[in-house]
Amino acid sequence: MAEIYRKKTPRPIHCLSAGMLCLSASLLTAQTAMAGFNVWPPPAEQSLDGQTTDWITITDNALGAGVGTLYGGSVNVGVEGLTNIGDLTIQNGGMLDADKIGAGSWGTDQYQGTINVGRDLVIRNGGQMFLNGDILNVLGWSTGVGGNATLSQNSSLSAINSTLTINGNRLNLYGTSGMALSNSSTLNVNELGLGGTNTLDVTDSTLNIANRFGIGLGTGNASAVTLTGSTVDALFGSIRDNATVSATGSSLAFRDNASIENATMTQNGGDLVFGDELFVRGGGSLAIDGATVRHQNLGDVDNRGAVVVHDGGQLALSSSTLDLVSGGGPANGQRVTVNTGGQVSVTGSTVTARTVTANTGGQVSVTGSTVTARTVSAEDAGSLYQQTGGTLNTLNLSSADAGEVRLNSTVVNATGNVTADGAFNATGTTLNVTGSFTGRDGVAGLTGSSLTTGGDTVLYDSSTLGIDNSTLTVNGNRLNLYGTSGVALSNSSILNVNELGLGGTNTLNVTDSTLNIAGRFGIGLGTGNASAVTLTGSTVDALFGSIRDNATVSATGSSLVFRDNASIENATMTQNGGDLVFGDELFVRGGGSLAIDGATVRHQNLGDVDNRGAVVVHDGGQLALSSSTLDLVSGGGPANGQRVTVNTGGQVSVTGSTVTARTVSAEDAGSLYQQTGGTLNTLNLSSADAGEVRLNSTV
Repeated sequence: MAEIYRKKTPRPIHCLSAGMLCLSASLLTAQTAMAGFNVWPPPAEQSLDGQTTDWITITDNALGAGVGTLYGGSVNVGVEGLTNIGDLTIQNGGMLDADKIGAGSWGTDQYQGTINVGRDLVIRNGGQMFLNGDILNVLGWSTGVGGNATLSQNSSLSAINSTLTINGNRLNLYGTSGMALSNSSTLNVNELGLGGTNTLDVTDSTLNIANRFGIGLGTGNASAVTLTGSTVDALFGSIRDNATVSATGSSLAFRDNASIENATMTQNGGDLVFGDELFVRGGGSLAIDGATVRHQNLGDVDNRGAVVVHDGGQLALSSSTLDLVSGGGPANGQRVTVNTGGQVSVTGSTVTARTVTANTGGQVSVTGSTVTARTVSAEDAGSLYQQTGGTLNTLNLSSADAGEVRLNSTVVNATGNVTADGAFNATGTTLNVTGSFTGRDGVAGLTGSSLTTGGDTVLYDSSTLGIDNSTLTVNGNRLNLYGTSGVALSNSSILNVNELGLGGTNTLNVTDSTLNIAGRFGIGLGTGNASAVTLTGSTVDALFGSIRDNATVSATGSSLVFRDNASIENATMTQNGGDLVFGDELFVRGGGSLAIDGATVRHQNLGDVDNRGAVVVHDGGQLALSSSTLDLVSGGGPANGQRVTVNTGGQVSVTGSTVTARTVSAEDAGSLYQQTGGTLNTLNLSSADAGEVRLNSTV
């Protein structure tokens, strides 16, 4: 509620009624305890200074509403030691005014009045209480009776630079009542509860709440709380029932849990501190702008330090800090968990946690922010969006079970592993992964990004990895595919991988890209499965080439360089255009086939110690050259090198092509067919041991 500013002229003190004790200033100082009395007209205004009585009711009669005043003195109502315990009741438009009535102006009261209430303070049905530089104690009795304060039915309490202490269970507001504290006021109470369409305005003041800060008490009404430059210290925070809490430049500390449920809270500046868990749920929303939200060990036995946003809850951080680590906590704590339709948005902010998890439909969206967590994951239909700048520092980053991680213009530093078992997409992003990148049944994509791993990159099951205009650097051992997983590269590079291996029924599609492989280009890893590789306008540079296990490799306009040996065994490779270069020997065997069309196959000295420059087609292998060049001489090599050897059922077919070798031989049931034009340049040409050389229109 708004502060009520007014100016009143004090009225003379009158007797309550004919035949009763007159409450003059001289008599008040000597008065003893009374049984209790009503304050109502006449007179319109009555002083309560010096009263000690069982009860006081400030109310109305046929002539209007009563006004009780306090001018720097004290009043004791129903306090322990009296015959009867009673209430201070302000009702039906009645008013207790402890403001500076005597000086005739509001807000400059220099007289401290004290109100002691033994049982309960009841303000109802339009009742009003005004305090200015005063003390209100609702004491209760040692028997456990009383000590509560209740405002209801459009009543109000306003305090300036005053102290209110409610020693009993609670201070509750109902109906459309309101309360305002300002100017360094302090409220001490066990429980503060707003259960109606209430207002609570707190400015430059302090709320000390031993138990619950309860805004919304299950009544379904919408209360409104405004905190400005103030402090709230409570055990629990419960904001619910369509309530709104607006905190500006304020500090809120909840020593245990805090919950925003089907309600709205905004925090602008200041800080929000909790000792165990912070919940945003049931359609509730918490918006933090330019503030700090942090977990702190405040003595709670659990001390988890968890933020849980679920059941349609929404948490928005803007230019803020969320710190769940500095307060300590167990291994299952220090976490952000977003699920069942919960949403978290982080903009221009810093988040530090042990884990950040989005699952069961939860969503985390991060923009221009820094997130540091041991584990970051999106799983079970959860979504994590790190977008438009910012940094994500984590040990492990993962998507799983239909979860989605989407990164945009982000730097990710993962000192552990990245797992893409769900959807994982990065655009304009740099991913630095100390460990491995792994996918199981996931869909991963890199666009305009770079992924560097210190460990392996492995895809299992039906996982896919799309790489577009990006770079994948595998500083660990291998990039391997199993199951039915696949990789597609476009305008991209795979750098510094020791081994590329396809061990399942995999697909590798490479377009206008580069593969740099320190070790083996292994298509088929002995599993008997049939993988398929398509190379278009691309470059492969590897130490070894091993194509086997019913695999197929189709290269169009591409360059393949194997610095040592290359082998096609029980597999099929076609090369259309481009070139195939090897540093030692090229084997086609075990029923494998190599078809070269309009391309160059050549041996080159690439530093291999043997540097033989031999093509060996055997054990049912087939090599077909069409409109192509096979050059085994220009790369040099030993006397037993620079040769084409066809044996044990191998076949070489040369059509419209040029073959340059030191020795060409067909032996041991091998076959060499040079047919329909072309040139064979050799030192020695031979057939032996049931081998066959067949030449047709050949030079």
